Amino acid sequence: MFKIKLIAVLLVLGMLSLLFGACTDETSQSTSTVEGVNFRFLISDDVNAIDKFSSVNVTISKIGLQKGDESGNWTEIKVDTEVDLKPLVGENATEIWSGNLSPGKYTKVFIYVTEVEGILSDNVTTANITLPSSKLHISKPFVIAADNTTNFVYDITVVEAGKSNKYILKPQIAQSGVNQKFKIKEQGNDTGNKPEKPGKPEKQDGKGNTDKYNGTIDNATGTSWKVYIKGKIKTVDVSDALIKGEPDPGDQVKIEGVEVDGIIVAYEVEVKEPETD
Repeated sequence: MFKIKLIAVLLVLGMLSLLFGACTDETSQSTSTVEGVNFRFLISDDVNAIDKFSSVNVTISKIGLQKGDESGNWTEIKVDTEVDLKPLVGENATEIWSGNLSPGKYTKVFIYVTEVEGILSDNVTTANITLPSSKLHISKPFVIAADNTTNFVYDITVVEAGKSNKYILKPQIAQSGVNQKFKIKEQGNDTGNKPEKPGKPEKQDGKGNTDKYNGTIDNATGTSWKVYIKGKIKTVDVSDALIKGEPDPGDQVKIEGVEVDGIIVAYEVEVKEPETD
């Protein structure tokens, strides 16, 4: 009888150990408490085309955050780090910076990317990955408090443009923000760097790989729009674009993006209603 009770107790303890062990591996709160730190910035990767790669190394020079709604109220933080997206699928994330920022509401987050290198799953072939811009932009409001730690997960991913064997690095807005579940996957980081003096973001060296297009909306249903550009109907993929304004047929648009196999993959779209007399 004693042996049966002992076995039962050991089984219960074992189950509790597994349960608590699993819980400590995952953070699902938008805020936590890390001593001396009120903000953590993490990078994650949505699945998409990552299975075709053995590694996708993204070099990030700095991150930028806009406080409030005024375009000039920016803080930039140097990180100078390289992140491999391959192990960061699902809820896996790596911290690239933690420290203290001015408490308040923030509305936009940029990451400045200087280089992307992808090696396909044969471990030999280098893939052609297009970087739409030298900075990747997400507009998603969040609040940093003085007395706890805000965890911001920035999800970026590699998508294939059709079946062209060409790839694009894009931010994933839906999987980014402060309410994302994540599991820490260490890769090395720049924990504790002090933010640079707040101000206007610097221009990056080079012009990036984006083009700018002006056109008129023919159809803006779903995420695949039809837009008149220079007298021709073009397909514009806006699935992960930052869209400013409400699109309707006849509206003028300014598009920043990259054209791959005849489809413009939009990074940012500004909609302007036609002027009336």
